[in-house]
Amino acid sequence: MKDFVQKYLLFKGRGCRREFWVFFIILVLAGIALEYTVGHVRTNLLLTPLIWPYLSLATRRLHDTNHSGWWILCPIYNIVLLAMKGECGNNKYGEPPVS
Repeated sequence: MKDFVQKYLLFKGRGCRREFWVFFIILVLAGIALEYTVGHVRTNLLLTPLIWPYLSLATRRLHDTNHSGWWILCPIYNIVLLAMKGECGNNKYGEPPVS
C-alpha cells in the first residue's frame, strides 16, 4: 500500500500483481460495506474519487505485462492481462516492480 500511496496518480512505470489485487479487493469490500450502510448513491459518491488511482494502478499493472494501458478499455481481455504474471526483466515500460 505504501507504493500505491506514493504513486496513486502516476501512469508511467510498472506495478506488481499483489499491489493491484490488494487495492482491488479492498475497493470491492469497501463498496460492499458502504452499499449496505449508506446506500447506493452515497457509495458511488464516496468511491468516485478512487477512479483515477484505480486507472493509474491498472495501467501500471498492464505495463508490467508489456501491454499498453489502453487495454483497460477491453473489459474481458484486461482481466486476463491484469491477472497475468509480469515480465521478469526490463521491458519498454521500465524496470520490474519491487514486490
